[in-house]
Amino acid sequence: ISIVLAALTGSFETDMNRASKTAEKRLREVEATAKRAGVAIGAALVGAAAIAGAAIKHAVDRADELSKAAQKIGVTTEALSTLGYAAQLADVDLSQLQAGLGRLTKFQAEAAQGTEANVEMFARLGIAYRETNGALHDTGEVFREVADRLSKMPDSADKAAIALEIFGRSGANLIPLLNEGADGIAELEERAR
Repeated sequence: ISIVLAALTGSFETDMNRASKTAEKRLREVEATAKRAGVAIGAALVGAAAIAGAAIKHAVDRADELSKAAQKIGVTTEALSTLGYAAQLADVDLSQLQAGLGRLTKFQAEAAQGTEANVEMFARLGIAYRETNGALHDTGEVFREVADRLSKMPDSADKAAIALEIFGRSGANLIPLLNEGADGIAELEERAR
């Protein structure tokens, strides 16, 4: 019995040592996996922070770009931003909208200086291009009024010619937006806000 007990005890101790070594090995594996996961999570967090930082920088740069473009055209940043949203939904590029609005401002100024063709175009469309005090009407408002008049016209060479005359080379590209009319553009601008 003593020999059997000694053998069983020795076997038990050997099994316990093996179990202990196996447990230590598994603990080291879990620890190594946790370290790798920690490194991966840390890298992911750093990457996410970099992406967020880049997105914020892009948004700030975009806002600055809109502000400068609005100043050049003579409209508010909000007006350009909301019109830009409406243009995007009509598949009109923001640069085309900016160019068209800039040309419209010039067209208004030329009419105010007495350029006969410009004065006649505004009269033909029934649009006041300046205030009673002589200052130019808000370009965004004039844009909506032109859009309203053109939206009521069938798509034709005459409509394209008017758009090209008022908005320059961007005129033809602006027609999908202009076809929304003043109410449609106002609705899109409200959605943008």
